[in-house]
Amino acid sequence: MTNTNNTLRQRSWGKWYLMGMLGLVTLAVIIAMVIKSRTAGWDTKSVSVIWSEAQESLKLQNDEFQHEGFVLDYALQNNTDHDITIPEGVTIMQQLTNGGVLVDYSFVAKLRAATFLPAS
Repeated sequence: MTNTNNTLRQRSWGKWYLMGMLGLVTLAVIIAMVIKSRTAGWDTKSVSVIWSEAQESLKLQNDEFQHEGFVLDYALQNNTDHDITIPEGVTIMQQLTNGGVLVDYSFVAKLRAATFLPAS
């Protein structure tokens, strides 16, 4: 009689283990589907550069001009049917020529103010 109780307990434990594993797999699939639905592809045609110009910024120090940095002036065109505001704290990225990888360029380029691009 004791042997039968142990066998039933082992089967019951295995059943709960299987149900738990199926529950975890189901939860993982649901989370993956939610994350995938939130990621949007990169649209390279929404905003285009019409004109840009870089100038060296100098400051006068001890009767000499010292290099202070660069100023980038630009004109952007919004090619979508909705207005776009680029916030001041946006991360500016640079696309490398080798491989086309995007890298953080914020240490060099920062917006001084939010930029509004009206719909075209």
